[in-house]
This record gives sequence, C-alpha cells and structure tokens, in this order.
Amino acid sequence: MDTHEKLVLLSEASQYDLACACGTSALDRRKRGKEGAWLYPVSLPGGGYSVMLKTLLSNVCTNDCKYCPYRNTVDAPRATLSPENIARVFMEYYRRKKVFGLFLSSGVIRTPDFTMEQLNRTARLLRRTHHFRG
Repeated sequence: MDTHEKLVLLSEASQYDLACACGTSALDRRKRGKEGAWLYPVSLPGGGYSVMLKTLLSNVCTNDCKYCPYRNTVDAPRATLSPENIARVFMEYYRRKKVFGLFLSSGVIRTPDFTMEQLNRTARLLRRTHHFRG
C-alpha cells in the first residue's frame, strides 16, 4: 500500500472522532478532498473558518475497547504512516493552500509511550524541519 492509499484509509478511519465534523451550514461540514483525505472546517474566533487535514497516524491498536471500530479484535484493513510521511503529505496540502492545520490522532501502536513519541516526532518535523508555524 503506498502513502496515498494509506492516507485515504487513515483519513476515512478518522471519521469516528467527530470533532469538527458537525455543523449547521454547508461551509462547516467535513468534505473529502480530491485526493481522498478528509478536510475539516474550523471556526475562527474572529469569524470565518479555516480548513484542517484530519487523519490518523495509525489505525493499528493494541487495545480492545468494545466501542471502537479499530479495536485489536476487529478484522479491518490496517495502515500506519511514518511521521516523515505525515509531515510531507501535510506540507504538500499546506503549500497548495488546501489546508491550514493538521488534526492528527492515532490508535495505540505498540505502547502509549511509543505512539506519543511518533505524534511528537511528527510535530517536531513540522516545526523544525518544515518551519510550519500554524
């Protein structure tokens, strides 16, 4: 599975976290981008809105939470993107002005500490390597 296919799968998997997913008008509802990723509008304090790329780092999870569609006992297609791939893909969207922020979550990969390190590594890459200030 290439990076694009993984992004489509992981972006779709992020739909179960309903943050930013609901709204009252057509402008404040999630939309699927041309590449298959979910783009979410976010209301700004001064009015208007911005758009975020929402995806999971991984839908692999060591936990068996009964409410979760990606618990470890469910037979589902699984994928994990590296922090480098997430940062690269996000910056491609950002440079094309498709998104202005990233909403990144993840299943528990190996251990909670390992997962948090991967999420933090992604943030460090965006800030230090790609100089993202959003």
